[in-house]
Amino acid sequence: MIKFASLVSGRGEATMAAGGSGGGLAAAASWRPPRSCEMYRAELRLCKSLSNRFHHVYVYGETPNCSHWGRDLDLCREWETTGNERAKEALRANERDRVAEQRKHPPVWKLRSRPPVDWHLPLADEPADK
Repeated sequence: MIKFASLVSGRGEATMAAGGSGGGLAAAASWRPPRSCEMYRAELRLCKSLSNRFHHVYVYGETPNCSHWGRDLDLCREWETTGNERAKEALRANERDRVAEQRKHPPVWKLRSRPPVDWHLPLADEPADK
């Protein structure tokens, strides 16, 4: 027996859960991509936009490579329409690589747990009489 579960992630889509089997179809149907397919489409559209291309050429000297967003969009759509496990694993690997790339760079500023001791004193180049 198949019954509808509650709405998933506020996107207005219902997932189907198989009753009684305890895995298989229910486990496969319950997995969702980390982003909606609409988010992949929006990222691809932003990457291909004229303003982003101009900015990327100005900063890096070359046009951005947007192929990974298109590939992820295709994988997401393939997963949502057919439930293909290859698409699911490829999408997971791409997201893992994207997160690892973001974490590779250390933060620019050192985070403080409390303000400096002399935070209330005037700055050295600021005149004392104002």
